[in-house]
Amino acid sequence: MSSEITGDRLTSLFRPSSVALVGASDKSTFSRIACQNLVRFGFGERTYLVNRRGAETHGQPTVTSCTQIGEPVDVAYLMVPQAGTLAAMDDAAAAGIRNAVVLSSGYGEAGEAGRAAEAGKAIVVLKAGSSALSARTAAAHTGALVGDDRVIDAVFADLGVIRVDSIEDMLITAGAAAALGRLERPGIGIVSISGGACDIVADRAEDLGADLPELAEPTRQAVVSPQILHKSDIGGVRLNVPADEQAIRDAYAAVTAAAGTVDGACVEGVLVSPMRSGGTELLAGVVRDPQWGPVLAVALGGIFVEVLEDSALAPLPVTPGRARALLEKLRGRAVLHGSRGTTPADLDALAAVIARIGDLALALGGELESVEVNPLRVDGATVEALDAVVTWTSEKDI
Repeated sequence: MSSEITGDRLTSLFRPSSVALVGASDKSTFSRIACQNLVRFGFGERTYLVNRRGAETHGQPTVTSCTQIGEPVDVAYLMVPQAGTLAAMDDAAAAGIRNAVVLSSGYGEAGEAGRAAEAGKAIVVLKAGSSALSARTAAAHTGALVGDDRVIDAVFADLGVIRVDSIEDMLITAGAAAALGRLERPGIGIVSISGGACDIVADRAEDLGADLPELAEPTRQAVVSPQILHKSDIGGVRLNVPADEQAIRDAYAAVTAAAGTVDGACVEGVLVSPMRSGGTELLAGVVRDPQWGPVLAVALGGIFVEVLEDSALAPLPVTPGRARALLEKLRGRAVLHGSRGTTPADLDALAAVIARIGDLALALGGELESVEVNPLRVDGATVEALDAVVTWTSEKDI
């Protein structure tokens, strides 16, 4: 039989005029739904049920073989176990049926013979049961408990299994994996004529924990401001400096030398502040949004704010009460209430300071681009601004 793929051949597959349901059974939900749908859409007289025992199925007579149908059939829908699939396909071919849709299991995806990863093939999994409700539902339907979803993630990661969240993602990911094969190294690069598209991809990558590569240092020094906003990133911070002249001079030399590694950086002096330990570090800052004006951000973490990603936002102005409500929105707010023997923060005092930072941003006027107090240290009723950065729309830094 010719296997040439033609337009007529594809039409007979996707728009068949008749269908044989092979493995039809009253016990099979798939068989029952397929038969009901075919009858509902006008294929009742052109649907042939094949049951190897010839038993009446879905209230209709059956034949034991496709060759007994005696009429042209466009598609055989095979609903038989793996062990009988080849024989069923041979029977369909002998009856002149050129198209087959296989609904089965028990192939390379199961058992020791299917460790597909050893053959260099990607495994893409869409697994139900990530929520507590779906776990209970799965247990009720199958009688088997669904394990902790975090354990499943760990096992999948250990085995190199790609987990997806939707049928659409499963199809796209499987298609990409089949076309690309095993990648030599991890990483993502974005090339697009649309900055918005790049932003969307970057957002999704961050949601999924996928790292986007940093631009090379020469490139960063050329597409951004040369001024130093985050001093710790370049080694421009020295801690626990002893209170003697030579140690202070050495610390000053080290800080200015670190600043000298950044082309175009202007060092007007150094900031000396008391060394503090304990307490909780926060960030309180204001950025002028092009559409919404100055927006206050409150976050936990101090210098680790980007790592923790725990923040709350509000447009200015804010009252102390509103500032306290922002603090209560933080996922890590429990540390402010005192945990594991730490001193609870005076939230009213902290909220008042945060509100005054917002007032300061408004008072600085329309040329203000951003103001950031980081870290803002709170220890009980003591609230201290240990460092701050102010930027202006004219790109003049203070």
